[in-house]
Amino acid sequence: MTPKTKQEVAEEILRLKALKPRGLFKNDTAKKIELAVEALKDGLDESAEEFGDLSESEQDVAREALRWRAGESKARPSEGWGELVV
Repeated sequence: MTPKTKQEVAEEILRLKALKPRGLFKNDTAKKIELAVEALKDGLDESAEEFGDLSESEQDVAREALRWRAGESKARPSEGWGELVV
């Protein structure tokens, strides 16, 4: 697969920002969505101390967004949130 274009990344960021977290874990979900947006916009340095401070599930969300952006995954970062979002 090929890396995503700027247009594709911009569209995915809009999809992520349109998600509305809900339920008991909405604050955690909102943080993870924001991490995915940040990863798509700017990338994330996995060797940075700040990255190491993230929980394992937060790191997974960021990595998956980076994999999608690089064309290594078909799974869109805006999909798969299930009942955690509206």
